[in-house]
Amino acid sequence: MQTNTNNITQYIRRSQCQQIIYPIILLLLTVIITVQQPIFDYLHLSSADPTVPLSSVVSNEHSYINIEHANLYYTGQDYWLNGELTGHYYYELADNYCRFYILPASSGIPATPHLEDITIRGRAISFADTTDEILSVMAQKLNWNKEGLSEITDSYIINTLVYLPLREQILFIALLICIVISFLSIIRMLIYIINPLESPACRRLRKYGNSSKILTQVEQELNHNCIIRTSNMALTPNYLIEFSEDVSAIIPLVSVLWTYKHGDLKRNWKLQKKMRYSLHVITNKGDTFTFKNKQSSDVEQILNELINRYPSFFYGYSEEHLELVNHILKDLKMKRRKKRKTF
Repeated sequence: MQTNTNNITQYIRRSQCQQIIYPIILLLLTVIITVQQPIFDYLHLSSADPTVPLSSVVSNEHSYINIEHANLYYTGQDYWLNGELTGHYYYELADNYCRFYILPASSGIPATPHLEDITIRGRAISFADTTDEILSVMAQKLNWNKEGLSEITDSYIINTLVYLPLREQILFIALLICIVISFLSIIRMLIYIINPLESPACRRLRKYGNSSKILTQVEQELNHNCIIRTSNMALTPNYLIEFSEDVSAIIPLVSVLWTYKHGDLKRNWKLQKKMRYSLHVITNKGDTFTFKNKQSSDVEQILNELINRYPSFFYGYSEEHLELVNHILKDLKMKRRKKRKTF
């Protein structure tokens, strides 16, 4: 990529404008999928009285019902799905009105005979498919005839098993997480577009001085004194810069303690092995910068130039260098603490 358009901040804006498309697409897709889910129906519950026919409150748009203070009795019938006990049939009979419910089989068999003063949330569905079998059992249990019981039975049965099942809860939580992540990503990218100095690379520069002044100097050196420019890295007399999706790093060379190359053998989508290299840079502020997925020749070119210009750096990975750098960083940290205490 070329950076001779005079301004790193403009590059940050352009790259963020290109990247913001992806969270916007993700946000739109998740919102569309979420709207198609019945989650909003679950939030819109129609209240029903235990002794009033459901036909007065049920509609095609709103079939989820909330009933408080229900007193239910076990019918003796269980709800099986794919050979697995899933629920129990309960009923409520009062004032010559009967209504049936399907409740979760949380206690297995036998079900609790009597549930008193409970709140029911479920979906009102047509009772036609199971009416005959249940009414026959219930009529026999109540010493009644099936026709008489049928006349006072509601045409809807309330199925609590389909009210916000676990699968839809998980899906809704996943969609909500995607919406939050994409929304926060859009907000973050908009902030970087409006004010590039808030981007991570620029914020990190604040440790090393005035970030605005440093950026001005970096831009001048890139345009007039650039030593090495690869496809995604640049070396100037005073700075090492990585350009990727964003300006990932701007490192003042005066702060560098240690730098080394590291190779990783990776597989691409064709499962072919390919060696990729990274350039690691550790500064006297304790920051570790990693330039990933670089060409070996690009890394070597930059390292050779740094060795010629800054022979005091530690070059190459070794346990000795690691120990020395950690010791230096520890000493520098203690000095900064003592300096802060004197003020």
